[in-house]
Amino acid sequence: MRLRNRGHSPHPRLAVLDHRTEQRWTRLVPDPVPRLGPRLLAHIPPRLHPARAHRSGDRLLVLTHTVDYHAWGFLGPALLFDTAPTAPYSLVAELRGERGAALPGDRGRFVIGLEGYGTFDTWQHGPDGSIEQAWHSFGHYAPDPDGSVRVLECDRNTPTESHLVRLHQDGTVERGPALRDGQCSEPVRLPDDTLLFVDGTTLRAAAPDLGLADLVDLTGLPDPTPSSSHWRFHAELALHGDRLEAALFERSAEPPVVHTTHRWTFSVLDQPPAA
Repeated sequence: MRLRNRGHSPHPRLAVLDHRTEQRWTRLVPDPVPRLGPRLLAHIPPRLHPARAHRSGDRLLVLTHTVDYHAWGFLGPALLFDTAPTAPYSLVAELRGERGAALPGDRGRFVIGLEGYGTFDTWQHGPDGSIEQAWHSFGHYAPDPDGSVRVLECDRNTPTESHLVRLHQDGTVERGPALRDGQCSEPVRLPDDTLLFVDGTTLRAAAPDLGLADLVDLTGLPDPTPSSSHWRFHAELALHGDRLEAALFERSAEPPVVHTTHRWTFSVLDQPPAA
């Protein structure tokens, strides 16, 4: 079976290599806890646990969780370290954010975002931790070579108000197509900078020009799952060369609660080379 997009921008074709359903919960990828060396871990307080790490030049941004519950749950500070040989692992600043990404150029710049309690914002921080720019948007970040950042927005609204957007360096937000679910999956990036992600139960492709296309519904059903049922699903993707693995986790609508995993393996066809 081959699947072709229905969007306006060019997107990859997929060929299904495997599809199976399991009556159990099986993770596709392990928790993305960064592997940090003992020298760096010695500079992280014991009540904090690293969640993600992003590097840009000689700066390392470590997002953390804390064992102490507070108004933001277990969210810990975002620690910005200087890893230069002259000052190995010295703490530059404590920032605040749930998700982040390193900006291209190895200049020690990052975007960090936070959502909740009326906050739905992203900040760009420089090598010294200072705020250089801010946008009213939050979600999964995909920095692009031109310095802008695509965002698959994630909110907690019903119905969702999330969109595929682009954050420009002048502080403006370019709004693209609407998303169907406020908690889409983390994307994977193809060599031509197309993003693949799961929105609700549908695998979708987002082009650099903010074009958006549906590829396949991961439930295996011909029609997309209604948005009112999206709370029962979440998904993970993993890309290994030209092979894409997808796992859609489904919780039954009624008790007793049963967990089902829809697992797919695709071959990604017709990938244009990286620009």
